[in-house]
Amino acid sequence: MTVAASARSSVLLLGNYRPALAIARSLQPEGYNIIQGLEGDEGGCETSRFVAEAWDHPPLGRSQSGFLAALEAFLSKREDIGYVYPVSEEFVHAFAYSGWTPPQGVTLVGPDNETIKLFSSKQQSLELARRIGVATLPFAIISDHPSMLGEAEEIGYPIVVRPLGTTARLGHKKAVFAGS
Repeated sequence: MTVAASARSSVLLLGNYRPALAIARSLQPEGYNIIQGLEGDEGGCETSRFVAEAWDHPPLGRSQSGFLAALEAFLSKREDIGYVYPVSEEFVHAFAYSGWTPPQGVTLVGPDNETIKLFSSKQQSLELARRIGVATLPFAIISDHPSMLGEAEEIGYPIVVRPLGTTARLGHKKAVFAGS
């Protein structure tokens, strides 16, 4: 099924990396006009034949309020945009935690804010899994190296160490593996 001709058949993708390309490749053949958000000189799927145009926006990491103001201004000029699709986790979190609501006629694609907040917390989602009987590997929340060593002895090696925040990094890595 393709999109019926409508005034709001454009989709704005925010987060320019491989998943954005997969989304563009899925939606464009169905009749959607794909607009790829860009932060300055980043590059990626905006050069794909599945993407019609790019919107160069202020970096989210520099100023969330500046980005949201620019987004509001862009959407007010573009009545063809019916969907804002946050692809990267940074944009998903920005919308969920700011409480931003799209203008009338525009849909923010994704789960509701409370679901995003719940599953953005590794601790809360693991505790929920345990409460409802979903099997989880042992885990512990630690705050320093001696605590980590003690918990590792109790849990057993190898262990995976990762920050609590889903967008936080240890150095430039999402996780670090440690053996005995």
